[in-house]
Amino acid sequence: RAGKFDMTTTDILCALSIATMFLWAASQAAFFKLVFFAPDVRSGEVWRIITWPIAEPPDFFALLGVVFFWVFGQQLEGLFGRNRFLLWVLATAIIPAVSLTLLGIINNEFDFSSADLGLGTLFLCGIWVYAATYPGVKWFEVVPLWALAGIFTLLRLLQFTGSRAGGAVLFLLIAVAGSLVAGRSLGLATGWPIPHIDLSSVGSGSGS
Repeated sequence: RAGKFDMTTTDILCALSIATMFLWAASQAAFFKLVFFAPDVRSGEVWRIITWPIAEPPDFFALLGVVFFWVFGQQLEGLFGRNRFLLWVLATAIIPAVSLTLLGIINNEFDFSSADLGLGTLFLCGIWVYAATYPGVKWFEVVPLWALAGIFTLLRLLQFTGSRAGGAVLFLLIAVAGSLVAGRSLGLATGWPIPHIDLSSVGSGSGS
């Protein structure tokens, strides 16, 4: 809680993302300490594996991504319950970051530095989980939600491929896959046959 206001995980993530835009203006060196960069994680800056989603540079599309995540995140958090949503966010952030950190030990071509992952990546992963929970849902009653998620994912993959950021391509694919497995394990994404460990009872107390 913040005073009289009941803050959700979605509220906190969005507020922190807006704060990092001001941090970018005040000190870009401090801002880039939040961005995922595998060599620095391997050097001991392990906080980067959970801070990368809130690292948002101050531009219009980053702000739009924060707004979209805030609107959609409230719905997804309502479906998960607060505790399980927090676990899902942590899993979605940590799984790809740890994976790329370890793969970089084998081949440093997987290493990349990017400030444009941010909440937009969590938003995209959330769309996949929602689509896997309600496969029949259509955007404006026309486009299936899974198709919309696929289009958004393809655009991001093309962007990373054009930048020759092979590590970022793999990061995004692992993030989506990890978010679906985590979502299914925590009780959502039941519309598709997704491998999972049943954790649906975790965090199902008063916070759900």
